[in-house]
Amino acid sequence: MDVLDLPPRSLGLVILECSICLLLNIGSLVGNGMLCVAVYRNPRLRSTTNLYIIALSVGDLICAVLEMPFTFWTLVVGRWALGDGMCQVHGFVDVFSTYCPPATMGLTAFNRYIRIVKTNHYRKIFSAWRSKIWLTVVWFSLAGYLLVARITNWQRYGFVVGFAACSVKHYTENRKLVHYVLIVCVYFGVPFLVAIFSYCNVFKSIRRHNVEVAPNLHNTQGAAQTRISIQEIKISKSIAFVFAGFFLCWIPMWSLSLSNRFYPTPVPRVVPLLVTFFVFLSSSINPLIYAATNNGFRQEFRKMLFCRRQRRQIVPRQKRAGTIVENIELQEHADVSRNVTYMAILKMRTQLMKLSSQAEDRERFKMDVLDLPPRSLGLVILECSICLLLNIGSLVGNGMLCAAVYRNPRLRSTTNLYIIALSVGDLICAVLEMPFTFWTLVVGRWALGDGMCQVHGFVDVFSTYCPPATMGLTAFNRYIRIVKTNHYRKIFSPWRSKIWLTAVWFSLAGYLLVARITNWQRYGFVVGFAACSVKHYTENRKLVHYVLIVCVYFGVPFLVAIFSYCNVFKSIRRHNVEVAPNLHNTQEAAQTRISIQEIKISKSIACVFAGFFLCWIPMWSLSLSNRFYPTPVPRVVPLLVIFFVFLSSSINPLIYAATNNGFRQEFRKMLFCRRQRRQIVPRQKRAGTIVENIELHEYADVCRNVTYMAILKMSANGSIL
Repeated sequence: MDVLDLPPRSLGLVILECSICLLLNIGSLVGNGMLCVAVYRNPRLRSTTNLYIIALSVGDLICAVLEMPFTFWTLVVGRWALGDGMCQVHGFVDVFSTYCPPATMGLTAFNRYIRIVKTNHYRKIFSAWRSKIWLTVVWFSLAGYLLVARITNWQRYGFVVGFAACSVKHYTENRKLVHYVLIVCVYFGVPFLVAIFSYCNVFKSIRRHNVEVAPNLHNTQGAAQTRISIQEIKISKSIAFVFAGFFLCWIPMWSLSLSNRFYPTPVPRVVPLLVTFFVFLSSSINPLIYAATNNGFRQEFRKMLFCRRQRRQIVPRQKRAGTIVENIELQEHADVSRNVTYMAILKMRTQLMKLSSQAEDRERFKMDVLDLPPRSLGLVILECSICLLLNIGSLVGNGMLCAAVYRNPRLRSTTNLYIIALSVGDLICAVLEMPFTFWTLVVGRWALGDGMCQVHGFVDVFSTYCPPATMGLTAFNRYIRIVKTNHYRKIFSPWRSKIWLTAVWFSLAGYLLVARITNWQRYGFVVGFAACSVKHYTENRKLVHYVLIVCVYFGVPFLVAIFSYCNVFKSIRRHNVEVAPNLHNTQEAAQTRISIQEIKISKSIACVFAGFFLCWIPMWSLSLSNRFYPTPVPRVVPLLVIFFVFLSSSINPLIYAATNNGFRQEFRKMLFCRRQRRQIVPRQKRAGTIVENIELHEYADVCRNVTYMAILKMSANGSIL
C-alpha cells in the first residue's frame, strides 16, 4: 500500500511550496504557449530546426497541463486525493516527460551538427518529413514502451511522497534493473553523448570558419554570406544555451532518481522536492532563453505582449549560394510551410477533477441556515426600501455614465477607461447581486436554490475584491501621468491599459473559478449579509485564501493608491508654487489653465478614491474580523456594511458628475433629452507644462480633444489673460 499523505508541514512552508509550484506552472504555460503561438503566427519561424524547439515546447506544455497542477494540488491539501486512476495518468505523464526531453534534445543537437558540419548531407537526413519521422519515432517508441509495460503489469505507477507526484514503481529488483538499463541508455545516455559530440564539432567548425573563411570575404556577396553565417552562429548558440539550461536542471533529477533506485538512503524531504522544482524550472526558462537569444522569437513575443497585429509576410522562395553555414530560414520555409502535426498537439485540454459530487454539494448547502431572524414589519419595509433605492441609484447612475461615454467620443480617454471599468463592475453588482439581496430581505430567507447561490456568491466575492485593484490601477495611472509624464505613453497606452485591466479581472475570476471547481472553497448563504458568500472547509484554507487575496487585491492597491496620490498632489503643489507665478505670456497662461484642468481631473479621481475606501473599509474590517476573530455582533452591523458597499456603487456617478465637467454636461443632456451634436476636433498638438494636458495626449488615440477646444473658446472670448 502506497503512503498518500505528505509529512506534517508548517503553514508558512505550505504557502512557500505552493507559491513556487504555482509560479512555475503559470510561467511554463504562458511561455511555451506564447512560443507555439509565435510559430503559428509567423511562417518564417517554421524551419526544421525550430520544429525540434516546438517539440520541446509541446513536451513542456504537456508537463504544465497534466503534471504540475496535480503536484500543486497535492502540496495544497497535503496528500494525494485524486484517486488511483488519476495517479496512473499522472505517473505516465511524469515518466514520459522525464525520458522524452533528453532524447528530443539529442536529436536537436544532432540536427545542428549535420546542418553546420555535414551541410551536404542535411537535405537527405533532415528534410521536413524526415524530421517529423525522427520525432514521431522517439515519442511513440517511448509512449508505446510505457503503455505496454503498464498493461502487462511489468511495472506500475504509485505515489512518491518525496516528489509529491506519482511515478513508476517496480515489482522486483530485476525488472527495475532491466527498466533503468534500457531507459537510461536509450533515452538519456546516448542523447547526452550525441549532444556533447555534436556541439563540440559545431563550435569547432564555426571557430575554424571564422578564422579561415570570414577574413577573406571582401566583396558584397561575401559580406552578405557572412551575415547569414552570423545568424546561423546565433541560432546554434541559442540552442546550446537551451541544452545547457536543460541539463543543468535535469541532472539533479536523474542523479537522485538513480541513487534512490539502486542505493536508497534517507534524504531530507526538501531534496526531492527541490529536484522536482528544478524539473519544472526547465519547462519555464526555455521560452525565456529563446526570447533572449533568438531575434525572431523575441520580435514575435514583443508583438504579442504589446498586442500588435500580425502583418502578412511574403517569404521569398529563391535560393542563393551560402558559406559553410547556409541560411536556414530561406531554404527550409518551402519544406515546412505546413506543420499540422505538432500544432494540433497544442489543442489538448486540461481536465479538472471534481473532488465531490453535486449531491454532496447540495447536502452541504442544506446545512447552511437559510432563514433570516424574525423582524418587525417596519424593519422589513425600511431594509427593503434602502436596498431598492441603492439598487435603482446604481443602475441609473452607472448606466448613464456608460451611455455618456458611448454618446461623446471626447470622454473616451485612457484615464476614463479605468472609470468605465469601475462603472461596469458596479453595474455587475447592481444586476447580479443587489436584486437577490433585496428579494431575500423581502421574503425573509434565501429561496433561490443552491445553483443561484453559487452564482450570487461568485459575483459577491468578485465585486468585493476587484474594485480595490481597479482603483489602485487608476491611482497609478494618475501618478505616471502627472509625475512621470515621459513614461506615460509606454506604460498606459490604450492597448496596454486594456491589458492591465484584463489581467486584473481575469486573474481574479480565474482564481475564484478554479478554487470553486476544485472544492478548495464553496459558496453558502451568510445570514448577516443577506447574501451568499465564500465559505471555507478548513482554517488553513481560509488563512491561505485571505493572505493571498488581501495582499494582492486590497493591500497592494491601497498602498499604491496612497503613494500615487501623495506624489501627485506634491507635484501639483510644487508646480503651482514654482512654475505658475513665472508664466506671463499668453501661451504660458493657456498652458497653466491646462494644468488647472489636470488638477481638477486628479482631484475628481481622488474624491472617488476617498469615497470608495470610506464605503469599503467597514466591509473589509468586518469580513476579516469575522473570519479570524468571530464574535457575535448585532444583525444590523453586517447589514449596514452591505448597504455601505451598495452605496459605493451608487455614489460614484454622482462624484463624477460633481467634479468632472465633461460627464456633468453629458448627464445634463440626457436628463433634459437634448440631442448630441456632431463635434469636430482639431488634431494639432502643442507643448505643455510639467503637468501636461491629459486630453491633448490621450485624445490623439481617439481623435478628440475637449480641453483644447475649451482653450480655443477661452482665447476667442479674450479671457486667457
